[in-house]
Amino acid sequence: MTDFPGLRRIFRLAARRPPIESEIDEEMAFHLQSRRDELIRQGVAPSDAEAAARREFGDTEVAKVELGRLQRSRIARSERSERLADLVQDLRHAARRIRRQPGFAFVVVSTMSVGIGVAAAVVNVARSAFTRSLPFPEADRLVHLFELQKAAPGEPSSGGRRTAASYPNFADLRTGARTLTALEGYNETNVTAELGEATFRLRGVRVTPGFFEMLGVRPLHGATLAGAGEAQVAVITHGFWTRHLGANPGAVGTSLRLDGGPYTVVGILPPEFQFAPAGGGEVWLPIPPSVPQAAQRQNSWLSLVGRLGTGVTVAQARAELGTVMARLAESYPETNLGRGVEVVGLRDEVVGPVKPILLLLLGAVSLLLLIACANVATLYLAQGLGRQHETAIRLSLGAGRWRVARQAMTESVLLALVGGVGALV
Repeated sequence: MTDFPGLRRIFRLAARRPPIESEIDEEMAFHLQSRRDELIRQGVAPSDAEAAARREFGDTEVAKVELGRLQRSRIARSERSERLADLVQDLRHAARRIRRQPGFAFVVVSTMSVGIGVAAAVVNVARSAFTRSLPFPEADRLVHLFELQKAAPGEPSSGGRRTAASYPNFADLRTGARTLTALEGYNETNVTAELGEATFRLRGVRVTPGFFEMLGVRPLHGATLAGAGEAQVAVITHGFWTRHLGANPGAVGTSLRLDGGPYTVVGILPPEFQFAPAGGGEVWLPIPPSVPQAAQRQNSWLSLVGRLGTGVTVAQARAELGTVMARLAESYPETNLGRGVEVVGLRDEVVGPVKPILLLLLGAVSLLLLIACANVATLYLAQGLGRQHETAIRLSLGAGRWRVARQAMTESVLLALVGGVGALV
C-alpha cells in the first residue's frame, strides 16, 4: 500500500478523541466511586451516597467539556514542543552538514545571491516605473499635449509628427478646453547663475504662472509663480537650495543673478518634487505675458500639460481638443493647416520611452534567475547521489522518509536564507 504520512496523521488525529473522552469518563467514574464509598463508610445509605457524590461533583457534562479542552490543549502543547525540538535538531544537523561542505555552500549561496539580487533590483526598478504614482495629487488625471504635424493631406488627426505648441495655440486650446480643469505650458532652457564669484550653468524651466497649481504642488517655503506677471522671480528646487544656499530658511526673498539679471527667490520646492518631462530643472522661472513669442503662432516652442476634469477620459479630451485645432486650422490656415493634437497620460509619457528597455531587462533577469535555479538544482542532485549510502543507513536505522526529506529541505531553506541575505546586500 502506498505510504501517505499526511493521511496517517489525519486518521491518527481523528482517532485520538475517543481515547481522550474515555480517559475522562474513567477518571470521573473513579472520583465518583471513591466519594460514594467514603460516604457509605460514614454511614450514608448506598442510594443516598450515590446522589450525594454526584451533587458534590457538580454538572458532569460541563466537567467533561472543560477537562476535554484542557487535555486537548495539553496534547497540542506537547506536539508543538516536539515539532520545535525536531526543527532545532534539523537546523543543527543542516548547520553541521554545511560546515563539512563549505565549498558546496559557497557556490550555492553565491549563485542564489547573484540571481535573486539582480532580479529583485530590476523588478523593483520596473515596479517603480510602471506602478508607482507620480509625486502629484490625482496624478492619473494629468495629461501631456502635443501638436501633430500631419505628413499628408487627409491623414487622421491622431497621426503625424509630434511638436510643441505655439503660445497663441496654447491660449486658444486653454480657452476652448472644457474637458480640462487646467492647461499650462513649460519650456526647458539653460540658465547662467552667478553666486558670489562663482558662475556656472544649470538646467532651468520657464513655465506659465499657474503651472504648479495645475500639478497640485505646494512649496516647502514661500510661494509659487502664480500672479508673477512681469516680475523677475524664481522658484528653486530643494536640491539647489541645499547645495548652493546651504538650506538657509531665509533664502526666500533673496536675490539671484540669472542670465545677468536679478531674480527674487519666492519659493522653494519640496524635496520629493520631480517633473520628469522637463528633466532635472533646478530653477523655475515664469513666462511673462509680454514674451515676444506670445504673438507668434508659427513658433512652436511650448510644451503643454493639463489636468482632466473629474470623470473625463483621455479619449474625450483628445476629441474635444481635436475639434478646437480643426477650428484653428480654418481660422489660421497659413500656420495651422494640417495640424492636429495628441493627448497622452503623463505617466505614459514618462514611462513610454523606457518601457521596452525595462521589459527586455525583465526578460533577461528572468532567464538569469532560471539559470541560477537550474544550476543550484544540479548541484543538489549531484550531492543527493553522493549521499545515497548515508540515506540508506538512516532509513535502515528506522528514520522515516519524511524525516529524511525534511532534514534535506531544512538545509536547502537555510542556504536559501543566507543567499537571500546576500542578495539583499
